[in-house]
Amino acid sequence: MQRCVCRQRIGQVVTDGTDSIAAVGTTVADRSLGIATALSAEVIVLRQRLDIIERLAIERGLFAPGDIDAYRLTPEQSAAAKAARRSFLDRVFAALRA
Repeated sequence: MQRCVCRQRIGQVVTDGTDSIAAVGTTVADRSLGIATALSAEVIVLRQRLDIIERLAIERGLFAPGDIDAYRLTPEQSAAAKAARRSFLDRVFAALRA
């Protein structure tokens, strides 16, 4: 009997006399797509909100347009930011290790 395996984005179908469907999201590609989709949604919302915050701050005289780009973190702040980035990336890519 010939075995035909058809892989689709929504699952896996095996036609060898018994049909079985693999759970959606089980492949690395599925998990990667899930990560990219979730992060894309978060990024666009954060960009929109940050743009509004920066516009309001400039309009109200809290800082000038170039102040954000010119700002430099202290070594302690830089270390904390690096640790926060590492923690975030570990959480995001945990799905690939699952």
